[in-house]
Amino acid sequence: MKIRMLKYLLMCLGICLLSSSCKDKNEQNPVDDIKPIVEEPTLPLLNQEFMTGSTIVYTGVFTDNEKLKEAVFNLSKLKSSNGIGDPAWSPEQFKVALDGKSFTLDKEPIFSEDVPPAEPGYYLLSVYCEDYAGNKSEAISVQIVLL
Repeated sequence: MKIRMLKYLLMCLGICLLSSSCKDKNEQNPVDDIKPIVEEPTLPLLNQEFMTGSTIVYTGVFTDNEKLKEAVFNLSKLKSSNGIGDPAWSPEQFKVALDGKSFTLDKEPIFSEDVPPAEPGYYLLSVYCEDYAGNKSEAISVQIVLL
């Protein structure tokens, strides 16, 4: 009887150990669904003026709970200041590789070209960032002026 009771007790203990050691896959590899953050840039300033032939620089901080991947910059024309029919400057989307949980760009030249002769006016510079899980931040935008 004691041997039978001991076997039963060992079997119950083994089942308890097995069931407690099995963890949910989501607990072992939690899904990163938190969007990264783009803080308000310190450069360029709202309505900062840029001459054609100059470089647009960006200063700002990007953060994420896990690991940042890249920042993406876009520039779009808002309205013409003088109505001349020159085409607006629309550079390709510009990407900057980021690393770590927090990354600071300090006076980083953005776009692979200087501002060419373009239609003067107001432009909207937008930036968002992405983390390695594929989460995209909300876009931050600042209006700049091309002269």
